[in-house]
Amino acid sequence: MRNKFSDGSSRGVRPKGAAVDLRIIATCDLHGHARSFDYAARRFEPDFGLERAAGLIERLRGEAANSILLDAGDFLSGSLMSEIAGPTNIPVLAAMNALGFDAAALGNHDLDFGCGSLDAIQRQAAFPILSANLDFGAAAGPVSLPGTALLSPRMRDRDGTPVAFRIGVFGLLHPGALAGHPEAARGAVSVGPMRPAFDRASTALREAGADLVICLCHDGLHDDDSEIVDLAQGGGADAFVLGHTHRIFPGPAHAATARIDPRNGIVAGKPAIQAGFWGRHVGVIDLRIEMAAPAPDRVRTRRVACLETRAEAAPDLAAAAVIRARTQLAHEIVKRRAADVEGTSPVALHTCFAALGRSSVTELLARSMARAARERLGKTDLPVIGMAAPPAYGGYAGVGHFVDVPAGTVTRSTLGRLCPHDDRLAIMSLTVADLMLWLEWSTSAYTQTRPGALQSELLDLTYPPARLDLPADLTFDLDLEQAPGFGFNGRRLRDDPRRVSRVRREGRVLDPAERVIVACTDYRARNGGNLPVLPSRELIDGAGPAIRDVVAAGLRGGLARAARPVFQPVRVENAVTILETSPAAEFRLDEIADLQPRIVDRDGDGFLRIALTLDPA
Repeated sequence: MRNKFSDGSSRGVRPKGAAVDLRIIATCDLHGHARSFDYAARRFEPDFGLERAAGLIERLRGEAANSILLDAGDFLSGSLMSEIAGPTNIPVLAAMNALGFDAAALGNHDLDFGCGSLDAIQRQAAFPILSANLDFGAAAGPVSLPGTALLSPRMRDRDGTPVAFRIGVFGLLHPGALAGHPEAARGAVSVGPMRPAFDRASTALREAGADLVICLCHDGLHDDDSEIVDLAQGGGADAFVLGHTHRIFPGPAHAATARIDPRNGIVAGKPAIQAGFWGRHVGVIDLRIEMAAPAPDRVRTRRVACLETRAEAAPDLAAAAVIRARTQLAHEIVKRRAADVEGTSPVALHTCFAALGRSSVTELLARSMARAARERLGKTDLPVIGMAAPPAYGGYAGVGHFVDVPAGTVTRSTLGRLCPHDDRLAIMSLTVADLMLWLEWSTSAYTQTRPGALQSELLDLTYPPARLDLPADLTFDLDLEQAPGFGFNGRRLRDDPRRVSRVRREGRVLDPAERVIVACTDYRARNGGNLPVLPSRELIDGAGPAIRDVVAAGLRGGLARAARPVFQPVRVENAVTILETSPAAEFRLDEIADLQPRIVDRDGDGFLRIALTLDPA
C-alpha cells in the first residue's frame, strides 16, 4: 500500500500529446466501519468494512498504471467503533490513511462529532477532507476545511513515460442532507446551493491547471430531476463520485432515462459511481485522457463498475493485515464495551415484517420514545404517540440488512443495531390531520396495487427504508389501491393523498382536528429525510436525551413485546402482493397468518419472496 503525492510534487513533462489512463477507485458511506467484524455476534463479517475492502482496492490498484482513491462522504461516524472511539483517535481514519486515500468529501454524518472537532479530524487524516458549499458560523469555532484540492499523483502515460498530471477534486453536500442535523440547528453550519459552488470550484481548479476535474458529491442519484444530472449536463466536472443514499450505481435498481444510463454508469454523458455503504462495494471508473484532443472529447470513459467486496475470490491478506494492525487497540476496546448489558427482551427483536408495519423493533423504539416524552412532560391531557422507523429491513441495502436479535440479553452492540444513528429525542404537538399527512408520506414507499393484480411488488425500492415512520399505540387503515402521495425524494405527487384513514387509539377513531403529542427523533422533528412541512406542528422539546439511552431505558422498563399490526390493509379485490424479506421470515409466518402468506421462492439476491393476499376470504 502507498500514499499518493497530493502536493504538486509529481515529476515529468506536461502531457501535451500523450494518452493517459486513469483508474478512479471510490467508496462512500463507510460510517466508521474500519473493521469487518460483527461486535454483536463477535465474529468476522466478510460483508462489510474497510478491512475486507482493502484487498479489492489493492487488486484494482495493481491492475492500473495510474489510480486515485476517493470517498464521497459519511466515512467518520455511524458504527459502534466510531461511537466508542470518539473524535480524537478515529479508527476509520487510521484505516483510510493506511490505504492511501487521496481525498474525501464531507458528508452530513461527518459533522456528528461537532463542527468544533473538524480541524482536529483533518489533522488526523493524511488526505484533504473537502466541502465547497458549507459555511461555518461563529458557533462552530475555527474551521479551516478546504473546498478543493489539486492533486499531483505520480503518473505515466501509455508509453510508460512519467508525466506531470494534475487532478482537481472538490466536495459538495446536498442542501437537504443537513435538515434536522443538530449542528445546523444551533447555527454552527449551513449548506449553500450546489450549482454555484460547483461552478466556482470547477472553474477555479481548471484555472489552477487541472487536467481532470472530479466532483465528490454527498448526494445520490434518483431520476432525471436529480440535481446531479443537471450538474453533469452543464459540464465543469469530468467524473462524479456519489454517496448519501446508500445505493449502488451503476446497477439495476436505477431506471434508464434519457440522461441516465444505469447499465454503463453514465449520467448526462459523464461517468458516475456510487458504491453503496459500509465498504460492501468498491466503485471503479476507468478513463483515458487524450491530451491532444479538443476539450469536449479529451476524456473518454472506458469502464464504470460497482464491485461487491464479498465476491472477491482471493482478497489481499496483506492489505487486510495492515488495517487490522492500525486499528487493533480500538478493536479490543470496542469488543469489551460491546458486551456491556443494556437490558433484556422477552421476545425476538426483528424486522422481517417491518415493511408490513409489524416489527417488535419499531414498536420498541416508538414506545420507548413515547414513555420518555411522558416523563419529560409530566401531566398532559393530550395523547402521547411515539413515531419510529425500522433501522433496517432490506430494500436496496440488501438481504443482509435486517435486524434479527434473539430474545434475552441486549448488549451495547445490539443496541447499536436498533439505534444506528446519533439521534436525540424530540417532542412536538400537531393535529391528527397532520399526523395523517406524515403517514401518507411514510407509506408512499408502498407500490400502488390495483384490483386483480397478481404478485406485484409491495415496496418501491427507490424509497429509503429509514423513511417508514409508524406509530405505536395507534392503528389506521391503509388503502394500497390509492396512488402514493409523495415521491421518493419527498416531492408531493398528489394534493389530496388518500391512502391513510380511520386513525384509531384504543379503538376510538380520532378526529382530524384533535391534537396529539408526538415523540420522535430530533432529525425527523426538523423535517429530516424530506418530511413535508406540517402546518400545525409546534416543537415542545428539540434536544432530549440520546435515543440509545431512551431505548435502553425502555428495555429495562419492559417495553419490548411481540409486534401488533399498526395498519390494516384495505381490501383490494383479487390482489396479491409480494414481500421481499429476510430468509429468517420463513420460520415466522405465523406472525402474519391473517395475510395468508405463501412462500414463492428466493430471488437472485437471496431475498425470500412471500405472496400476501390483500383480498382475504
